[in-house]
Amino acid sequence: MPYIKQEERTELDPIIDSLSEKFTHVGQLNYIITRICHNWILKFGKRYAHINSVMGVLSCVTHELYRVVASPYEELKIIENGGITELDTPDPDRRLKNRLDRFANGERTND
Repeated sequence: MPYIKQEERTELDPIIDSLSEKFTHVGQLNYIITRICHNWILKFGKRYAHINSVMGVLSCVTHELYRVVASPYEELKIIENGGITELDTPDPDRRLKNRLDRFANGERTND
């Protein structure tokens, strides 16, 4: 889970922001993430447990990015453009109501 304490973010965010400003293509993002993973394994040892932990983190990052960024965006596009079949749009009004309810409860919608 990426939701670390504010004190830790205060230390890390300027470093991350500075590095992020240098990105010009997605290959650099891939390289940086890969280097960070390699550095973690080299720091703590090339052992199955450490490799497995890094793989788990990457998996969780993917799932969390999908949950908080991609899924709300896709929901919005289904509302705007319609679904493909009844499987993804059983009740468009319910989708919109659920989305508005989440927004009213202070949940990020990223749209």
